[in-house]
Amino acid sequence: MKTLKKISLALGIVLIFTGCDVFSDLLTITIKDVKITKKFDFNITPLLKTNGDRVISGSYQFADSATVQLNQSDTLKNYLEHIKSVKIDSITCKLTGVESGVIQSLELTVRPLNITKSLNNPEPNSELYVSFTDEEFKSIANALLASQELKFILKGVVNKAPVTFSVAVTVDADFVVKIIK
Repeated sequence: MKTLKKISLALGIVLIFTGCDVFSDLLTITIKDVKITKKFDFNITPLLKTNGDRVISGSYQFADSATVQLNQSDTLKNYLEHIKSVKIDSITCKLTGVESGVIQSLELTVRPLNITKSLNNPEPNSELYVSFTDEEFKSIANALLASQELKFILKGVVNKAPVTFSVAVTVDADFVVKIIK
């Protein structure tokens, strides 16, 4: 019995000196590799003169915006109010429905932070990793944690029209959540 009291006392002292963080960490789980994707569909048509003739142009600009929300993830739906932290592993873009060389430039802006990145030589049907710094990933993760959503703006230029294509933007992140509500 004395041994049990000593162990309990030692455990109590350890908890006092390490704080409640150790106990709190026991009540959390990490949900890894949660992927949330938003798809942008583009249909670029050539400009027409007032008489209906096509305007010959070497490039056509496109732009669109969409919001990625945490409640889009079935994995996170039960934990939305209990997320303690977010670590973004990557943000990628994938082009589909277009051939190589058609897209001359592609630019992704993350709002509300207004962080803009250009994707050089965007190739269709491959994962294009957006090159954010560690500090930018932390800022994006904090914004996502605060508002539970991010707005993405895609802009670019294609060199022919008509053309139809899609760009899927995927956020891959790990979430630490409280398991006891």
